[in-house]
Amino acid sequence: MTWTFSKRCKQALSEKRIKVSIPLSTRTRLWKALQSFNEIFSRSSDTGYDYQTSTLDELPERIKAELGYRELLAYKEAEPGKAVPSNLEDFIMRGNYPPLLFDALELFYDGIN
Repeated sequence: MTWTFSKRCKQALSEKRIKVSIPLSTRTRLWKALQSFNEIFSRSSDTGYDYQTSTLDELPERIKAELGYRELLAYKEAEPGKAVPSNLEDFIMRGNYPPLLFDALELFYDGIN
C-alpha cells in the first residue's frame, strides 16, 4: 500500500486546514502529461498469455485497490452535482473529490518508476 496524499493529509483535509481545488485547465494539462509519460509494457497471465498494457491502463485498478473503491467516480457533465461511475479520463477531468487527483498522480508516478 502507498501512503498517498489523501491518506497523509486526511485529518487536515477533514478539518479543512488544507483545501484542494483544481481548475479544469490544470486538470486538462495533467491529463495530457499523463498521456505523454504513459509507458507501454508486456505482462504474462497465470496461464502464460502475453499481452501489452500501459501505466494508464493499470492505473484505475491501482487507484481502486489503494483507496478501497469498487469504481472510479466523476461528476456528470450534464449534472454537475451527481457523481457516477466513470473511466480514468473522466475521473481525472471531473473527479468528485479533488485530493484523489493527487493520489492518482502519485500512483502513476510510482508505476513509471
